Amino acid sequence: MQLDATEETIHRMAGILSAVLFAVLVIGCANIPVKQEESEGIPGPTYLVASMPIEDVWSRLIDSQLYDDVFSPVYERKTLFPGTLFRAVGVGDPRFPSTEDLFRCERRSPDILRYASIDIMLKQNDIALRNNIYYWHSGYAVDGKEVPFRCEFVIHMSKVSPAATRIEVVQFDSIVLAGEKFMVQDSHGIPGYVPDYQCVEPSSHSTNKMLSLLKSTLGADMQGLP
Repeated sequence: MQLDATEETIHRMAGILSAVLFAVLVIGCANIPVKQEESEGIPGPTYLVASMPIEDVWSRLIDSQLYDDVFSPVYERKTLFPGTLFRAVGVGDPRFPSTEDLFRCERRSPDILRYASIDIMLKQNDIALRNNIYYWHSGYAVDGKEVPFRCEFVIHMSKVSPAATRIEVVQFDSIVLAGEKFMVQDSHGIPGYVPDYQCVEPSSHSTNKMLSLLKSTLGADMQGLP
């Protein structure tokens, strides 16, 4: 009888521990609420019109410091944001974003949906700025404290006239590092804390910064076409 009571106690304690662990997992796995600060998230135009043909736009971008030259040594590479190296790739390069890349995050902005619908033949002059490791601050916060943000861009160029080029900036794969969350890790099945990466809406702050860099580099007119 004593053995049966001991077994019952063990089973009861095991049930309690399982319930506690489940509760911890549910609470720990819940996404931390992330907020985009209004002062940093004011939407604006996502394109410019440069008074020059596409060929000249290409030349200026190649000679600029807007992106990382993947063929140069790391110490010579150019940066877009402080401490950030983007990898510039063109259409035809296997690293140019596919539709799956554009839709990797579930937050699909109208700009991404519109860009994905453009025929590939109209993207031949586009440049993608790839980045999956560098973070900066871009107006997203948790409990009032700014959190690291990263994203990637496509610079879409289209001919307006023989002497004018429309340049659109499309931001995709926008992610913040919101902190840590408690969960069972797939690799070994042991519960623990892991980075809490969350997809977020594209950051207007970062898109506006990219547009400002393009404007200063190309001398583009902010009065774009609708």
